[in-house]
Amino acid sequence: MNSEGSSTTTSAISCVKCTEGDGSFFRLENTKLAGYCIKCFPKVIQHKFASSLGRNRVFKTPEQRNALLIFTTNKQLESLQLLKLTFKAISGPEDHRILKLNAKVLVLFEDLVDSVELNKQLNLLKIFLIKQKFYSQWNWRFGHLAAIFNKFEDFSKEFERNEGFDGEENLEKFSNLISNCRSPSVRIELLRLIRTKLLSNYAAYFNFPSVLLSENADQLATETINSLCFGRGSSIFDISFVIDDRLSTNSLPFINHSIQFIRPLRDISYKELEALDRIESCENIEENGINTRINGIIKEENSVQSLAKDFIESLRDNGFPATV
Repeated sequence: MNSEGSSTTTSAISCVKCTEGDGSFFRLENTKLAGYCIKCFPKVIQHKFASSLGRNRVFKTPEQRNALLIFTTNKQLESLQLLKLTFKAISGPEDHRILKLNAKVLVLFEDLVDSVELNKQLNLLKIFLIKQKFYSQWNWRFGHLAAIFNKFEDFSKEFERNEGFDGEENLEKFSNLISNCRSPSVRIELLRLIRTKLLSNYAAYFNFPSVLLSENADQLATETINSLCFGRGSSIFDISFVIDDRLSTNSLPFINHSIQFIRPLRDISYKELEALDRIESCENIEENGINTRINGIIKEENSVQSLAKDFIESLRDNGFPATV
């Protein structure tokens, strides 16, 4: 994963793609003497997105193109760009589409709040999403990590859910479980495990062979360090590669197909996503009043995960070019 960043200097350089535009909009971290102009930069990111899927032959069968896109509320910028890049890739004339995908979207909340507050956040998020061009393209379902306590057999096989969210009746039970973890590191690790298990349940029950995640280069670098700290070094390749197909068909009920987790943003850094967001002049979700915090204690206290994240961010901010 190559780390790139924007430069604070104003000296103009030629765009390395078109050679005519001002390449100082986004300078390549390795040299500071090369960069992309504001017109070419979105094309570069779109190419990275398509390349990560194409060169790894992610969708080998027609069935694997039945995909579940994940929008997580604690990764709003990344999730939004995942949906936008996917929408651009599947749009256009039939014979010129970069990606052919039959996709649906799962919006996953992780906040430790009560039902009333979460429904307020849900309504605000829907107002924001409806404004996006891609909203009418897909069917949507909304859920909370508390749905890990739900019996999926009781769900309708119809994916789309326009009212309420999965797991609402188990919010208190979920909050008690997470709050009783005294160690911040254990809490965050438990949330990760619950999230992975829940997404596997959704993919299995609603028949999605492919699950597209919004994890970018910075997050995967952090997760790599976390894995070493938690003694999961043998899983580093799977958690940092574009495709994670470790899920066994025998590990879940109601499953008759293999499931692969896909990370199309693997080679895209957070700064690149921020720069892309600036170009598009997107409305910030936080300005709509949506609470992005999982829990003040979980998010802010020192933990293995927060220390690893701070370490990666310090390397990035100091211009350290790294490959994981």
